[in-house]
Amino acid sequence: MRKIKSGLKNMRGVYHLNNKMQIVYIDHNIITAFFLQNHPFHKQAVGDIALFLKFKDHYVCSISAVFESIKELVSSLAKIKESNLLPPQYEIEKQVISQVNSLLKKLNIKILYVNNQQIFSHALSLQLEFNIHFDIAFYTALLQEQKIKIIATYDERYNKLFSEGVLTKYQPKSMPERK
Repeated sequence: MRKIKSGLKNMRGVYHLNNKMQIVYIDHNIITAFFLQNHPFHKQAVGDIALFLKFKDHYVCSISAVFESIKELVSSLAKIKESNLLPPQYEIEKQVISQVNSLLKKLNIKILYVNNQQIFSHALSLQLEFNIHFDIAFYTALLQEQKIKIIATYDERYNKLFSEGVLTKYQPKSMPERK
């Protein structure tokens, strides 16, 4: 591959001219891990969020993934509430939504909406072709519809899609310094 002087090389060896920003899909598990201190990827999520802020690529997330994250966070906090350590349910939901919304704004994450009713049949075909779970197939179909190939995720169920070249895993820690 010919080296381009004005470009940056990313973890896959692809050069980006003029520091062009990538479009990166942020999976719900990164948002969830960031807020839950007992999540197995919490420390990594905190570091990754800091790198996302530093690199300032174009970040997107689907409305479904934001909902999944809020649902998981509320559920986690509701379990703590049962021991009478937290305020009523609606206060928990209000606080979680506010914090998630604040993170989305801080990272300047744009929300993707499904605008193609054929996405479900596309997801089913991906599910059959790659023998993957429907939720992974759905988000992959959504990304393909939006022509997004890079995803930041901790979900190992995407590994088959990474190995097949369908998606690329975003790994900011392995990327060079950007100026």
